[in-house]
Amino acid sequence: MSAKNILLVGCGNLGSSMLGQWLKKTDAHFTLLVRTPSLPLLDLIEPYANRIVINPTAAFKADVAVLAVKPQQMDEAIVPLTHGLPPETLVVSVAAGKRISYYEERFSPGQPIVRAIPNMAASIGESMTVCVANKNVKDRHRTMATELFEAIGKLIWHDNDENLTGVTAVSGSGPAFVYLLAILWRKRRKQADWMQRQQRSSRGKPSSAPAQH
Repeated sequence: MSAKNILLVGCGNLGSSMLGQWLKKTDAHFTLLVRTPSLPLLDLIEPYANRIVINPTAAFKADVAVLAVKPQQMDEAIVPLTHGLPPETLVVSVAAGKRISYYEERFSPGQPIVRAIPNMAASIGESMTVCVANKNVKDRHRTMATELFEAIGKLIWHDNDENLTGVTAVSGSGPAFVYLLAILWRKRRKQADWMQRQQRSSRGKPSSAPAQH
């Protein structure tokens, strides 16, 4: 893993899912910025306590800063970073609806920024992540981002931020779509079973048709 020190801002469902895979599959050290660490999060990081710092009071440095808070919380969440993050640190956002231009307006002019759209399959290492980089992302930054997201599944790079609009919709609705298909399949299976039972039952009954003379 090229990134040895990773800052993770936000550890909700997606953030914790990614963190779980990164802890298992990399040797990186993590700094977590969270409002209140939840019990599931504390259970998740307990075996890796020597590699994790939560809400440090001292200044922090990181090779990569991953922003994993909800879009409506982003303005507040990045305030500590906009003036304290080194300009060479790669900023990676997994928040839906926030384009790269949003971050470019708030971070240093030369800040390397990647916008990524993973999904909840990250929890089992099967996410399909799509990434877009700004012009400040160099080969070493791209390598770090690639290693991070390949640790939670597969990765595709796009060159247009607008392409992620459709990806966001699919990523968000994908699990619900699969769930709907499962429900429909179950209903069809019940209908098929019922028809088979009716056919077996009808074979055992005498015909009610009048005899032919």
